[in-house]
Amino acid sequence: NFEFSALVFIPKNPPFNLQNYGEPYGLQLYVNRVMIKSQAEELLPRYLRFLKGVVDSPDLPLNVSREMLQDDGRVRMIRRRIVRKVLDELAEMKKEDREKYVEFWAGFGSTLKEGLAEDVSNRDKLKSLLLFPSSEKNGELVFLEEYVERMPEGQESIYFITGESFERLQSSPHLEIFKAKGIEVLYLTDPIDEIIVESIGDFEGKKLKSAAQSGVDLSEVKGSSGEKGGEQDDLSKDGSDETADTVDEKEKKDKKEKKENDLKGDEEAFKPLMEKLRSILQDKVKEVNSSSRLTSSPACLVGGEGDLSPRLIKLLKQSGQPVPPSKRILELNLKHPLIKQLKKVHDQDPDSEVLQNHAHLLHGQSLLAEGVTPEDMADFSKRLADLMVSGLKMD
Repeated sequence: NFEFSALVFIPKNPPFNLQNYGEPYGLQLYVNRVMIKSQAEELLPRYLRFLKGVVDSPDLPLNVSREMLQDDGRVRMIRRRIVRKVLDELAEMKKEDREKYVEFWAGFGSTLKEGLAEDVSNRDKLKSLLLFPSSEKNGELVFLEEYVERMPEGQESIYFITGESFERLQSSPHLEIFKAKGIEVLYLTDPIDEIIVESIGDFEGKKLKSAAQSGVDLSEVKGSSGEKGGEQDDLSKDGSDETADTVDEKEKKDKKEKKENDLKGDEEAFKPLMEKLRSILQDKVKEVNSSSRLTSSPACLVGGEGDLSPRLIKLLKQSGQPVPPSKRILELNLKHPLIKQLKKVHDQDPDSEVLQNHAHLLHGQSLLAEGVTPEDMADFSKRLADLMVSGLKMD
């Protein structure tokens, strides 16, 4: 048993050097009111470096050294209790005064997120404090628990997408099916989100899943747009609830089977085209597949399981970090007029120059749609100019 007193506060505004990871930080440490250290980093984890305050304990020796502070079990206990108290106070602020918490988050949210990777023991508490812009609230910040409460029947994952800004992500082709079904998506626009999203893992048993990755299946989700027809409502009015449910389930099963059969038929018909596009773009993509997420765009690029996102690759390159070579998956909207026209071109002449040019243009357009510049912009511009010239030719 030992005794200590601590007075800790959060500044109104973040200091200018808050994001400088190498800056010294910490609370003032006193022993019997004698200052031992002006910035005792041992009393705080780095993700709480914005905290200011003092700690005084009569049970520590006056000649305590840096090495002793690091190894002293009493100092570790002080640290654990301060962290627990601070996180509890933030949870109380979140509950009692949302506006004040949002103001705190604007200044210190990015720093607090670092704790998800650093502080495993408090990860669950930190998850409940996270705020993200939401498609449901038109960019308004929401907590993960609020997202989970609004999840429709059949949705098993918390969907998110990463990017530079809410405005840019709103027009992402990856979200077309989500918008059509009215499924909420979280917009992770903070650069650190790319790093900590894996540390979040899941929340209340719901795994976080990128809307820009392959394997997104929303067929079982009953979106807010509603998949139940009016027939059920009419039958229910007559008191035939059980009959209505049976009819509704049968209709949904028939529709699903028909949709799957149609999709299989389309995939078989377009398979030669997809194989040809993969051959043309073999240096840029690893697969070419049909898409179930696109409703108005002709194509999009998605990542496989474990692949780095385009934004994370960009951040790593900017910081000088080595980035392993990676290829993404090109998904095609088989219902789009452009893809149908490419199929006709392929059926007439699989080796035509027109198909070659359009394959590269389709890949470049998919990159631009998610805010990424094609690597060979000069080649893309030339192909685009040639296409414009051919389109303007008059007999």
